Amino acid sequence: MGYRLHPDAALDDEIRRVATETLSDAARLLVDLHLAKPAKLESRVHRVRKRCKETRGLLRLAAPALGRREFRRTDRLIRDAARELAGMRDAHVAVRTVASLRPHADGAEMAALDVLEAELRAIGADPVELGLDRISSAAVLLDAAARRPPQWTLERPLHTVLAGLGDVYADGARALRDLRHADHDDELAHEWRRDVKYLWYQTRLLEPSSPAMLGPLVVVLDDLAEALGDDHDLSVLAAIVASRLPGDADVGELIHRRQHELRARAIRLGRSVYAEDRDALVARVHRYWRTSRRHGPERALTTSPSSPTSGSAETVVHDDRDAPEPLSPDAVERERRFLIDPAAVAGTHEVAGIAVSGAATIEQGYLALDDTVAVRIRRRSDHSAVLTVKAGSGARRSEVERTLEAFEAEELWPRTEGRRVQKTRLDVPLGADRLATVDVFAGHLEGLVMVEVEFADDGSLQGFEPPPWFGTEVTDDPRYANARLAVSPGPPEAS
Repeated sequence: MGYRLHPDAALDDEIRRVATETLSDAARLLVDLHLAKPAKLESRVHRVRKRCKETRGLLRLAAPALGRREFRRTDRLIRDAARELAGMRDAHVAVRTVASLRPHADGAEMAALDVLEAELRAIGADPVELGLDRISSAAVLLDAAARRPPQWTLERPLHTVLAGLGDVYADGARALRDLRHADHDDELAHEWRRDVKYLWYQTRLLEPSSPAMLGPLVVVLDDLAEALGDDHDLSVLAAIVASRLPGDADVGELIHRRQHELRARAIRLGRSVYAEDRDALVARVHRYWRTSRRHGPERALTTSPSSPTSGSAETVVHDDRDAPEPLSPDAVERERRFLIDPAAVAGTHEVAGIAVSGAATIEQGYLALDDTVAVRIRRRSDHSAVLTVKAGSGARRSEVERTLEAFEAEELWPRTEGRRVQKTRLDVPLGADRLATVDVFAGHLEGLVMVEVEFADDGSLQGFEPPPWFGTEVTDDPRYANARLAVSPGPPEAS
């Protein structure tokens, strides 16, 4: 059933179910956590803390019926369990934040980021070890919290949920007003982010009542929360630079500029999210819920042509709630890949003297791969995510893609552990009608730079003449396939 409240079931039962399932899943992830390898440890800790936040969002929906004492007791148990697992050093997050700044840096700032990243790693960017005592304490707290929901008495559950939603919405609107009058205040931005996250969790819970209307709000709130999260990470980085690595004016200015961009964007988006008053939102969601209860779940309307003998078209109603986007079996990717000299790359603004037309930070993780087939998730710096299936090898391969919802990508990403690639992708014009993509790899592949060119047909693929700054072609070298690079210990040695 998942993290959703379904209108076709008793709402009080649904609230108890979701709370119990979410806390139980968090407790399950703690089993043998102290034996996990560092990468696995980080992933599982992240998932436990996410479950805690999800439950705290649900708890705020139920709060009006629980009473202040029960709400505070349960909320404190979950909060304290999450805090027991919060022992990741700021520097570890800071290294990732440095990477997020690279697409926005000029040449001097890029050099300063290189120095900063090296210094951050030197002062300790690895997660601190979580002792068995902390894990055990978190498990005890979560177990105590998980025993509470089955005992909850929730009279007038719909009235309770709507009141809880309204309270969180009103808190977020007030926090936004405060931030608009002091947009430089990092603490106010952090408080607003907390309220936005709670509202995001709650709209996810209520989305089944009207996916067509609440679904877009879920996406916007996710985008808003991510932007505010990036802003908070920049504040953490700025504090580290100021206290432990002072005197770096280039980085300080870059952080300030990027925070200003993110915060201005967030405030503008927030004006739309919080444009209606509390009572209007509550009334709207109330109508969605009652409509779903009376008339059943929404069903998407699609039109399809009739059979060849019918001579007319008919409108057919399908239940597409769980259907994936259609995948084209005929999609073909045609591309050639070349190595290039890392010295040709001047930050994110210029490659081989050519101005870059676009830049993005990309993470790719592979759910499955073998010599001829790979299933991957690609996450970009704009928070979009795509699931891709590739088959074949060399210059011409079949490729099908499906856009993932944010929650889908987040659920699947931990399953790619040990099979990942990090890179900055730069778009470089090649004349008026062709674009090259330069991938500057990071992490275990640092030092590797490749350029790819895609083609619309076999003729242009075969007739392409690479410019002088392209190096050795590796299109048919399987060692340079991203799927192979994801599991390699480092860049391949040149043949």
